[in-house]
Amino acid sequence: DGEKFVAALPSALNVIRRGLCVLLFATKHGYGQRLGGEVRAALGCTLQGSSHAMTVTKGVEAARKAKTPSDTDGRSPTQAGRRNRRLVGFRPEFRTYISQLTSSSPKLEDLADSFPALLFALATGYGTQRQRGRAFTLIAEGRSLKDAATALGVPLWMRRLPASALEHRLEAIPTSPEFDAAIAHLIPSTPDIAAAWLSRVLYAAEACGEPFALWTAKHHRTAAVAADDEMFRYQCAWAWFATADDTVGAQILRRPWTPSISPRRVSEEVVIWRRRLALAYALAARPDSADWAEPRDVNGHSFVPLTSVQDFVDEGEAMTNCLDQYTGQLDDGAVSIFSIRRQGRRVANLEIRLDTEEGCAPVISQLKRPRNRHASKLLWQTAYVWLGSQPLRNIGRPKPITRHSHWKAVMSVWAPYLDWLPTRHAQAFELHLRALELPSAASRSANRRSRASRTSPSPRPARSPSTSI
Repeated sequence: DGEKFVAALPSALNVIRRGLCVLLFATKHGYGQRLGGEVRAALGCTLQGSSHAMTVTKGVEAARKAKTPSDTDGRSPTQAGRRNRRLVGFRPEFRTYISQLTSSSPKLEDLADSFPALLFALATGYGTQRQRGRAFTLIAEGRSLKDAATALGVPLWMRRLPASALEHRLEAIPTSPEFDAAIAHLIPSTPDIAAAWLSRVLYAAEACGEPFALWTAKHHRTAAVAADDEMFRYQCAWAWFATADDTVGAQILRRPWTPSISPRRVSEEVVIWRRRLALAYALAARPDSADWAEPRDVNGHSFVPLTSVQDFVDEGEAMTNCLDQYTGQLDDGAVSIFSIRRQGRRVANLEIRLDTEEGCAPVISQLKRPRNRHASKLLWQTAYVWLGSQPLRNIGRPKPITRHSHWKAVMSVWAPYLDWLPTRHAQAFELHLRALELPSAASRSANRRSRASRTSPSPRPARSPSTSI
């Protein structure tokens, strides 16, 4: 008997350890006295004295009678195999929590097959302590899964998700009846894609709203791309700004988001929108000294300076060129753009650059008609007459955009969206915005040398935002 006792002692200690872990877990997550009763019944032990003292009366005796060291939890090989199969479906970092919780009740363990998301939510602390306690009570009483899920705030559409789709702790889940009815048939059938799909849908719901989350659920069912993909984050922001009419981000949209828009068109629009955002940063961060030329009328032509991002967007659309994506030319403070108009009609765009190698003298670097066509000799003559009419003054060396002024410009655009986002998403997005790099000094020098080497302006591709009007 002594040898048998020694052989069975590790098994008994393991039973005691598991019981303590479950009780601590139950106390932490507030499952109440009912969970404690389930644990005591499962382990065959009673609590005596203070809450810190537990005397095992039947658990050790059962462990002494164990015949194999592998059967440490009192389960048959069939039950142990089923339990392991259920646990393996979840990600490794969450299996310990799920194992501890399900060891207290077979009804909880059955959730791994019938409602994995509900079991995952209970094990990882989703909802409030009171909600979790109520959900557990309903499960222990054998009530319907719908009642238990409703008590915890887990929508029924998540019942169709496999355990492998639950990669992260659940933070906020869309629960409206309309969303529940619309998304149920959109869940991917491939488990490998379901995880990325779920993370995108949940992020879209928080970062933009339920309508865009449904659009995401519909159009992202075949590609396993994570929600932290940079382009996807900008797509959510782009769609949100479409509903914020009084913001800079909304005013520079070429086309707003609608439920019928295709993913390809969304990607194209977001690329254009981000280039316009960069233009907005550059214009807002430019020093006042960059506006050194004066608007004047010459030979029936008006020279109107473009100073705001809306000016550039309107001019680019009217002239069919890439002025709305002209950021690369404005970063060093040496360039100004004018719209040449005759009787209110736009006829050309003029780029004036300060030649830093010639005492910061202003020179005409580009003069283009609509669609980047060559300007006539009359337009060139008119432009030189206008330039010659500018008052002589010491302009001074242009000042490039500083990092501080650039960050202020970035925040002036993004502040409304960051204020609306949940805190954890806003902090992550702000870190990304802080990482936005200013054009390097080497790049600016290379651009200046390239322009200085040209003897006359040459036509350039209209689709290149960094090289041509």
